[in-house]
Amino acid sequence: MSLSVPVFLAHEPNSLQKNLYGILTVATVIDHDIVEVASIGPPERLPHVTTGDKPMLPALAAPVYRRLLVNRRLSTALTAIFAMGLATPALSAEICGIEATPGNGAMMVQAGKFSAHCIDKGKCSITLSSVDNVGIALERASVSGSWLTLVTSTFSIDSGAGIDLVFDGEDETRIAPDFLIAAEDMKSVRVDDDVSDIVLSIMLQSKTMNATVQLIGGKRIVHEIALGDLATATKWVDCAQAK
Repeated sequence: MSLSVPVFLAHEPNSLQKNLYGILTVATVIDHDIVEVASIGPPERLPHVTTGDKPMLPALAAPVYRRLLVNRRLSTALTAIFAMGLATPALSAEICGIEATPGNGAMMVQAGKFSAHCIDKGKCSITLSSVDNVGIALERASVSGSWLTLVTSTFSIDSGAGIDLVFDGEDETRIAPDFLIAAEDMKSVRVDDDVSDIVLSIMLQSKTMNATVQLIGGKRIVHEIALGDLATATKWVDCAQAK
């Protein structure tokens, strides 16, 4: 088995920077004994390679694809150069006490069972559940804004059927159609601001929530959500949006 890694061969201390855009050398370690080197680049830009007790191997006259055999000591050096100089740094960082993964002007954390996502100086969301391509999430535009409950689906949602909620196995609570705001394509439904505040307050005081969403055609999708980590997720968003 062989391992291919990208390296840059140099014949003077600062030539790594000089050859960065001109020469790409791929070194393949074969049975841990030799390295087969294929250099890609214009011949006049290829470096010389010294192999210790071997004479200098000129690469100036090499064709675009020139293969050289280099001894084991050079393979060790190439591996060290790759490990120290070309390793990719970790992208995650601790934000507001939780390890966050940044990317594309946003950051995401996993707060227990819930994932929270914040756009830089913008909207944050907490994904509560996803069942059969129907998702339930909380969204907030800013730290001073109100939390909104949002239901999304790849299918059309029957907002006229309302949304049924059961907290901790108690009596059913129904969000009537009058408090649901449906998108034109019926694939997302937002709960009225004031009702969303009430729902979130009950969620934070409860251990479980069952939410039933009905699709056009009558199919009912039931979400069973454990709420133990919700307080952690909302507190993280409070902190992240305040920064």
